[in-house]
Amino acid sequence: MIDRMKNRKLTDDDIVNEIINYVDETLYNYAVMIDGEWGCGKTYFIKERLYKELEKYENEHRQSDHNYQQRKIIYVSLYGVKSIEEVTKKLLMEALIAKAGKGKGMIKKGTEVISSVLPVMFDILKNKGIELDANNITEATEKLVSIKNSILIFDDLERCDCPINEILGYINSFVEHENMKVIIIANQKEIGKGVSSANQELKYLVAAHDNIIFEKDQKREVLSQYFNSGRENENKNPVNIETVKDRVQKLFIEDNLYDKVKEKLIGVTIYYRPDLQTVFKELIISAELDNSLKEYLCADIDFFEEYMINEAHSNIRTFQFFLSKINQLYRKIIQIEDDGREAFLKYIIKYSFKISVSFRNGDYKYEWKGAEEYAFKSIGSIDIFGNQLSFRFVDDFITKSILEDGRIKDMFELFANEYLRMGSPEKEAFAELDSHWYELTDIVIEEKIDIILKGLENGAYDVKEYPRIINRFLELQEHGFPKDDTLKMIENMKISLSKLSHHIDIDNGYGVMYEGDRRNKYQKIVTELQKVIDQKFQNNYTNILDSYLSIKEGWGEKMKNYVSHNKNEICSSEGFLGKLDFEKLCKQIEGATSKDLHAFRSCIISLYARGILGKALEEESMLLSELRQCVENINTGGFDRIKKMQIKFLIENLKTGEEVYSANKVKF
Repeated sequence: MIDRMKNRKLTDDDIVNEIINYVDETLYNYAVMIDGEWGCGKTYFIKERLYKELEKYENEHRQSDHNYQQRKIIYVSLYGVKSIEEVTKKLLMEALIAKAGKGKGMIKKGTEVISSVLPVMFDILKNKGIELDANNITEATEKLVSIKNSILIFDDLERCDCPINEILGYINSFVEHENMKVIIIANQKEIGKGVSSANQELKYLVAAHDNIIFEKDQKREVLSQYFNSGRENENKNPVNIETVKDRVQKLFIEDNLYDKVKEKLIGVTIYYRPDLQTVFKELIISAELDNSLKEYLCADIDFFEEYMINEAHSNIRTFQFFLSKINQLYRKIIQIEDDGREAFLKYIIKYSFKISVSFRNGDYKYEWKGAEEYAFKSIGSIDIFGNQLSFRFVDDFITKSILEDGRIKDMFELFANEYLRMGSPEKEAFAELDSHWYELTDIVIEEKIDIILKGLENGAYDVKEYPRIINRFLELQEHGFPKDDTLKMIENMKISLSKLSHHIDIDNGYGVMYEGDRRNKYQKIVTELQKVIDQKFQNNYTNILDSYLSIKEGWGEKMKNYVSHNKNEICSSEGFLGKLDFEKLCKQIEGATSKDLHAFRSCIISLYARGILGKALEEESMLLSELRQCVENINTGGFDRIKKMQIKFLIENLKTGEEVYSANKVKF
């Protein structure tokens, strides 16, 4: 068998030319294998390129030589096929479809009748004494439609559930006995790794024997030892089921059998390595995406290719998965009306791609906790310093399909403040230190620390930036910078916090992606600083919400805006319903406009109806039923239709919140 150019990457054109040369080969009979990793785009290449090129070649040959008998191209996937008879049925189905002018394994409208009639036709053949096996495949199929003058393509060999010697023997009948051209598509690394289910109970019995020494290439000795040994110690040292399964794999795996059988059948092996840029561009252009998004994606094709190669994950299906995700994110982000929207979108495209690759590659670790919404963390094998600004809303959407508009807008503001809007020298000093401290000298880092400490004392930083500053100072301390810098940082933060004009929660969604000592120190500092704020604004939060209940119109919108800007504090520590006077609230609802009712409903939905968002809300969840009963008692007789509708929807929203929190209590 020839491994065609194993150590050199063949382009798609090279492979097409190799196959064209093969289908005209007349010196001897053999099959060609196209080998490649799962997800590398083999099937895409076959269906979208090679199949069409073979059809074109056969058409041109026929036009230039009218005596030439044009061959059909028949594609069959072996995925999940359990018997030779099943392969034969699929082969005949595709032959009929190809004859009707369709192909590539794509059963389209109008072929349902064929599908339903085929089983009956096969039964008729059996009644005539014609069994469907490798020895009489031609006789059987000639009764219905000829496949002899065809080029056969068998895909997914490694996913076939037939014993490997049977399926290759079956395919060999076309090559050796019918002189047909056959192309086999497979991931050779996975062939033979499965274990046949035949005699499974006996295989487990052998593998569970306690006197077997499981060494490589000792199958014959192992079996001999079992059948010749005494039984007196058979269950002396029991083994668990996972160990037994591993032993079955070692004893009865079929990879050695495959190596022997393929030598007779496979004449040439072509190693498929995708032209990622070409495939990416084709997928982007052919996808149902907004033209602007297509432009952004095409501009990043170099990045997509380089990142996949560096992560050893050149997987076309992962790219298709990414396209489906970024399309939905794009539709949300373009609704943001801000000059910085484009820069944010470009960042999210690359970040989403990294998370998609990590998730599909099996390397992703979900490390978000509590109300954390953003962090600087490592993604992939290249980033070892954790300097990638990461967003939980992206991770949640890619790994769990959870997407909320409010979270996107909040993170856009954070991104814009961090990277797009003009900053002070103090903010620029921290931005430089935060993004690439590991490239700076000790002297430069010490200079930046001095600027940051003075900025903290003078109130140059937003309190929402404190978590990142704390984390970076702790990291520098771990690498030998003075602990006094951290202590001075805490002292200066307290000075600035004493000048706050409104309450705020420091633990605002920033995630410390580290366990152990640093996380403990971080939490201790944050708790200490939060106490300073809480003592200063002990009654302020309640007073703000209470003041809204004194407004005749617009109170619902004010509550909605307040919830939007203080959601982290509300969820983690302050709560919402517990701060409201229900008697005042019910009177306000009774006299409210439909607009205010709609705005108030959005508060209930975002805080209670979409899931458990924080400890404070969970503790006051019993108030949902109390408020619902209060609203249900409102006399809506004189209300207009829209207001009645809003009241009805509010009651339903409250019921949903009750169900969410009730289910959580049952669970735990």
